[in-house]
Amino acid sequence: MPLTHPIENAGYISYFLQAWIIGIVRKQDWKKNIRKFATPTEYDSKILHLSLKELFDKDQKNGKNISILKHLFTLSKTALLKAYLCRIFSITFKMTIPFLLQIIVFDLENKVTYTTYVVAFALSFFLLIDGILSRLSTVISIYQAIALRAALSSCIFEKIMKIDYQLYHALSTGFILSTISTDIEKLYVFATYVTSIVSGTLLIVVVTVLIAIFYNPIAALGYFSLNLAIVTFLCFFGLKQGSFRAKIAEKSDKRILFMNEILIGMQTIKMQVWEKYFIKTIKKLRESEILEIFNTYIFRNINKAISIIGVRLSTLLVITICKLLGEDNFTYPVYIRLLLLIAFTQADMFQYLPLCFYLINEIKSSMGRVNKLLNAQDKNDNEKEMSLEEKAYLKTDDSVFAACKIKTAWKNSCSEKLKYCLRDVTIKTSESKLIGIYGSVGSGKSTLLLTILKEIPLFSGFLSCPSKISFAPQLSWLFNGSLKQNILFHESFDEKKYQQVLHATSLEKDISEWVNGDQTLVGERGLMLSGGQKARIALARAIYRDADLYLLDDPLSALDKKVGGEIMTRCIKGYLKDKLIILVTHQVSFLKQADFLFELENGICREVAVSSFIKFKCEHSKQKSDDTCYEEQFIEEEDSSTGFAGLKTYHNYFKNGSYLLIGFFLVLFALIFILLTTYDLSLTAILVVLLSYSFSKLSPISSELKRFEAMDRTPMFQQIDNVLSGILTIRCFEKEQVYMKKFYEASNQHSNTALLLETFVMFSQQVYSIIVLVFIMVVAVIIIFFLSSFNPLISALVITYLCSIFDALQFSLRVMSDFDIAMISVQRITHYSTLGQEQDTIDNSVEISPSWPQNGHIKFKNVSLRYDEKLPLVLKSLNFEIKAGEKIGVVGRTGAGKSSLLAALFQLTKIEGQIFLDDIDIVNNVDLSKSRSVISVIPQDPILFSGSFRSNLDPFDIYTDDEIWSSLAKVQLSQRVFNQREQLDSQIMEGGKNLSIGERQLFCLARAILKKSRILVIDEATANVDNKTDEIIQEILKSEFKKCTMITIAHRLETIKHYDRIIVMDNGQIIESGSYNDLMEKKEHLYMLAHS
Repeated sequence: MPLTHPIENAGYISYFLQAWIIGIVRKQDWKKNIRKFATPTEYDSKILHLSLKELFDKDQKNGKNISILKHLFTLSKTALLKAYLCRIFSITFKMTIPFLLQIIVFDLENKVTYTTYVVAFALSFFLLIDGILSRLSTVISIYQAIALRAALSSCIFEKIMKIDYQLYHALSTGFILSTISTDIEKLYVFATYVTSIVSGTLLIVVVTVLIAIFYNPIAALGYFSLNLAIVTFLCFFGLKQGSFRAKIAEKSDKRILFMNEILIGMQTIKMQVWEKYFIKTIKKLRESEILEIFNTYIFRNINKAISIIGVRLSTLLVITICKLLGEDNFTYPVYIRLLLLIAFTQADMFQYLPLCFYLINEIKSSMGRVNKLLNAQDKNDNEKEMSLEEKAYLKTDDSVFAACKIKTAWKNSCSEKLKYCLRDVTIKTSESKLIGIYGSVGSGKSTLLLTILKEIPLFSGFLSCPSKISFAPQLSWLFNGSLKQNILFHESFDEKKYQQVLHATSLEKDISEWVNGDQTLVGERGLMLSGGQKARIALARAIYRDADLYLLDDPLSALDKKVGGEIMTRCIKGYLKDKLIILVTHQVSFLKQADFLFELENGICREVAVSSFIKFKCEHSKQKSDDTCYEEQFIEEEDSSTGFAGLKTYHNYFKNGSYLLIGFFLVLFALIFILLTTYDLSLTAILVVLLSYSFSKLSPISSELKRFEAMDRTPMFQQIDNVLSGILTIRCFEKEQVYMKKFYEASNQHSNTALLLETFVMFSQQVYSIIVLVFIMVVAVIIIFFLSSFNPLISALVITYLCSIFDALQFSLRVMSDFDIAMISVQRITHYSTLGQEQDTIDNSVEISPSWPQNGHIKFKNVSLRYDEKLPLVLKSLNFEIKAGEKIGVVGRTGAGKSSLLAALFQLTKIEGQIFLDDIDIVNNVDLSKSRSVISVIPQDPILFSGSFRSNLDPFDIYTDDEIWSSLAKVQLSQRVFNQREQLDSQIMEGGKNLSIGERQLFCLARAILKKSRILVIDEATANVDNKTDEIIQEILKSEFKKCTMITIAHRLETIKHYDRIIVMDNGQIIESGSYNDLMEKKEHLYMLAHS
């Protein structure tokens, strides 16, 4: 049961002083309870989201674009009014302080009475009230910013789930993530200074009036004119700073997108030895971003310099005008009053007000990006309405499914010449049957399924299909949860049906081998599983859902022959026998079992008789390896150090920044030390000690809360990442509200922690200000009491400067506190940067010829491998040899260790034993980058990166254009690239979104051809291409890599039976080795695999 949030039970005084936070942090177990509080109603993400959405909906109903800033202001009116009232009262108290100080100075010059003491106490009290009201104003604004952040984040999250699929492809992940992580956070920063718009404007008017009344109207006019000019100039600079925001955001988007791609494609980067290219590119992106940030700070520092000069000029101007006009009443107390009146305006008028204009322009830019996202077209906005003729046709037609002459295309595809469109597709069936779809790479198979899912609107024709559809995507999508959670996918649990689904998808054996059974965590995007396991879980999820139509986008390509056959029999022809199924696949052995068969070619569909199709030259089934099988899955928790960030964190920060900063701080502390030891400044020493003690007690709690806040922010981005990668599945299964609820929960927890953090930071400021105020009061009383020992004028000046630096001192303490809290981010970055890294350089490396390896001879000697110290061995003392130019096929059942053999060859994890390439031990005598660079690989999963076609093939510009075009021609992609506007320099979208999966795989083959290595490793890479393309690939492998040593992981024996030798693996060991014919004659392990 959630605990009531303490803020809801806080009294007025506790709320004003932010003292309610003490009731939480003073308990020893406060860290355990911090996530148990219920979210206060006014910060509940769902309520806030619905309120903001209602305002957005009104705009859309009126045919207007969403105006975010206007609606955010509408939601914030009450909070802003409270904040402004607090600030106005704060200014009222502040403006009385110069007059109280005038009385004290006058008494010091003449005669001290009991009234002097009363005024001194009143002065300290008014300073205290001013500070309390000023901070209360800021707290109210920040609390409202927390609410607005929750509301706007929820709106963006909902929009991501609704956005048109084609626009979703056009928007980069970097743009979406930076919108939430950076743009919305600008509201948070703006909230800290928003009241300065009123206070800065009010102060200039009030001080002008007071100068006119108590000094001289002409002097007041001069003061007003000068300050108006300075403020206008500073605000112009503020707006200029804000204009850099769009440039910074553009740079940030590119960097975030690139980093996201690096994390996803890390294995490909390592195997291709492209680390230096990506490090260089990310550094270049970051340097470009920092340059824009640096330009912003140049303007900001100019602003600060002018603001400091402005106060002095204002004081000098007023005094000069008064003297020139013959004002004789300019006594010392009157001068002190003027000095303090003008000094009190410095922060609000010269610093915060211009900063607000900077932030307003920055907010405008940021909200413009948010507007772009929220105003984007939704999924069904362009849905074509049926004509009367079409509706009449459907009434007379008894088809369960009907697609009649449908035509569709990707938006902005003019340069593609409608390559990805459907031009004339007609498919009808009146019964629940199995419909098979096949076609060449890029022919429109996946586009057809997207059209049926209504993700792509129709240009012409009409479509009639059952309302409840289930879908298994070509790229399996899993979220970070247990296997059971991924299969159920928030459907109600039915034990009998669940067991049937496990049997139908052949998952029973896998579950029995895992320690945690179906509670085993699959990891982010299923990283703990093999490709085949991911595919079967995605298929299990699809068939667990009760639907009328099942769309299966090549779900069997990742499976071996035995498992694929089992699933075809048990699942598609068994469990779903009474359902309408559309199966997209290249595998003829499965297609010939379809009731109806259709071929897609260049977007045109034609029906093929199943009987005539069977007579075609059969293509044997192709499967990806389904290899890695762990005894125990685990995900390492983030390090959660506690308390103060630590001096080591500060050292790391300065070490990676500038030693000039270290020098500056050392000089500053040295000066303070000299002052304290040279002069009798015992009171100052006491102040420093008290502040240091308070800081040492409060700062660790602030740091701890910041750590919790940073960790509670992560689940929000995890939900966003889940939706971005699994949007098709989530929409098809109609789970938008489920994920919306998950986001509400994550957002509420983050808001709760943010409330606690900001409250404690403000409470810390209260403590610091009270210490300073007590110090000021004590100094004032001592000076008044021991007046005879001091010069009255010097005493008056001391009290004056103590009052004038009160705001500056509080601001300094706040900056110190914020800086220490920010060190938590540095600490987390340091933690990740110090994780174990690959050792690229070998101490005892040997000299290697540039042409090494010349032969391609490979030898494994006692090679063992485990993926982590906590996991069992997946390769166990392997000993075998591959002769130069020999073609080796590697086969085995799921979990046999086939893909782990590749991991060992590329040393993707630490291995035991020795691996020799041309008699040189690459484990102990060759640098890691060198050993990887001499091996080409065609992986299971084709990974492409945002950038040009050229950079995806040749990032280091090693090869000529002719060589690149030649490699593309050999994989039949030269025409595809030639038709692009900029040809080789044309851009590939994030993750290769603008290419089909088959085309991505062909690009990987082109990379291998271009590299011309003596050793080639193929990890069952032809599962996603059509029959004709597969035949071409096999011919390319035979011709282009004729002299190469080749290792191919395969389940499809027909692909490798002509190889020189076949290795059969089981349980991480080689159990059989020999030629295909010899092993078949032995009728042992390979024979059993072939006839399973």
